[in-house]
Amino acid sequence: MLQSRHGVDVSSDLARAADLAREGRAAEVRALADELDRGDVPVGLDDRVLLGTLLALAHANSQAFEAARAALDTVLPLLPAASPVRQARFHAVAAWAAHGLRDDETAMDQVVRALTLMEGSGVPGGEDLRAALGNCSLVLALLQLFPLAAETAERSIAVAVTHGLPTGWSEFQVGLVYFSWALRLDHLGLAEQGGERWSQARAHFGSALASSELSVLFRGWAMPWRGICCARLGDVEQGRRDVELARRLPVRPPNLAVQHTIDFAEGALLLAEGRIGEAEATLLSLWERLGTSAVSPFVEEIASLLGRAAAARGDGSGALRWYREMHVRYGRAQYGAWLARATAARLRIEQEALLRRTQELESDALSDSLTGVSNRRAFDANLPRLVAAAHSTGAPLTLAIIDVDRFKRVNDTFGHPAGDEVLRRIALILRGHSREADRCARYGGDELTLCLPVAAAEAAAALDRISRMIAEHPWSTVAAGLSVTVSVGLAELGPGGTAASLFWAADRSLLAAKHARPPVCEPAEPSPDGRHADGRQPDGRHPDGRHPDGLPAPVRADRG
Repeated sequence: MLQSRHGVDVSSDLARAADLAREGRAAEVRALADELDRGDVPVGLDDRVLLGTLLALAHANSQAFEAARAALDTVLPLLPAASPVRQARFHAVAAWAAHGLRDDETAMDQVVRALTLMEGSGVPGGEDLRAALGNCSLVLALLQLFPLAAETAERSIAVAVTHGLPTGWSEFQVGLVYFSWALRLDHLGLAEQGGERWSQARAHFGSALASSELSVLFRGWAMPWRGICCARLGDVEQGRRDVELARRLPVRPPNLAVQHTIDFAEGALLLAEGRIGEAEATLLSLWERLGTSAVSPFVEEIASLLGRAAAARGDGSGALRWYREMHVRYGRAQYGAWLARATAARLRIEQEALLRRTQELESDALSDSLTGVSNRRAFDANLPRLVAAAHSTGAPLTLAIIDVDRFKRVNDTFGHPAGDEVLRRIALILRGHSREADRCARYGGDELTLCLPVAAAEAAAALDRISRMIAEHPWSTVAAGLSVTVSVGLAELGPGGTAASLFWAADRSLLAAKHARPPVCEPAEPSPDGRHADGRQPDGRHPDGRHPDGLPAPVRADRG
């Protein structure tokens, strides 16, 4: 379920925004986002990134690529804190916007980032993953990286099937990949290889059109494209029916890209029907309207069709001119270069995914899985470094050790899940008072540490505020009747002090604070020799030196 960080369910709103974005209805996406912003509870960061991405997608679907880039720039500062799959979806749309602005290098870079984020078993599935894969496949097809595009598009269908999602969008995207691939093979004189691609494209467009999920806008593209497939495969009658149906679709607002696609298919069908003059008139009008703005391989296909029309009229020089126009734009040498680039892109994705996984493993090894802060291993490595830095700069350094009072009783009374949540929330409060992640750690059990770059007096004031925040936290939301307090030990690094001596001093301070804590109940009367009836010593410790609450004796050799 898609939710804001405050727990408010916004899944239906986000699904509505996605539907509007696919239709290119940017104004309505923006209005929906504004409505959510005016709600009683703020939208979570992850969902805010998605809304910005969907607004950019809506602009891109209406061919307003500058507006798409501006929408992406608005949420770019939030991106590092978003989930990997939302980041992937952002980069996939950014790739499309970059391609629309004729910046193919940036488009390729954005696709690689998106695919890298989606590698590995830790990435959640669902609509975000499917959408990101589908958008990447379309951009890869437009960049002529067809094998990688087909692989990515087929993965999008697999994700949809695995998660019980409709497959209409994914089928459309796979159809477009194979359609573009078939065109390119034809242009290179490799028609024998293109036949299978035409059949694959026709089948996938058919599956997409059979799905109720496909929006009117995308039906306006899928129908004429399938019509072209039919014409290439000799089924002109079905192709004509597809184009006529596309003309009657209620695309709102009117979309020039859809109209150009219908005219493109009309020209191809007229030529297949032998209506040469009408085909040339339709295609020439489209060529003049598009100029050089159409994306490959569609612009080359118009030139190819005009060349075939000229040849059918016996105009050899005219046909040569159009074929030259097609090959000047794109030739076999370039195709080979693009295939090599596709191989390089796949290797880069694999390398960056491996690097990302290595970094995640390193982070896992130094992070506490329960609280998310640094663990004992990281603390032992970081404290000497912080001490050395303080000595070299002369800056103050104070170490605080925070211990949850009577934590065993929390677990025994309210259960270990409640105890775990207590530790998570205390760690979050401590982390909020540290600008650097490596200054807060869970040392072990119910003890956490905080290294502050201030003198002891200032640190004591800060920890006093933190202690009050913890005591006043609404713990009843964790368990009815739960209250939590902490004890704190502080020590400031002195001249010549070491990490070991600093920790020892803070540890002794914590034990003193624990001893000064008021008892929960009155202790038993001591015996004449000063010992309690249960054998405890006059200061309350057991014969083995343990504190009555189970704390170790003041001297803890394992920390020396």
